[in-house]
Amino acid sequence: MAFRALGYAVDDAIHAAMQDGRMTEIFTRYGLTHVVPECR
Repeated sequence: MAFRALGYAVDDAIHAAMQDGRMTEIFTRYGLTHVVPECR
């Protein structure tokens, strides 16, 4: 797949943002609630 590396990079960036609180901060800034999906 041509975009596999991009997909991995995006996944890593999202994971890092969730781990260090940036994701919650971004959602809060816009009056939204961030809920982590449950793993099945």
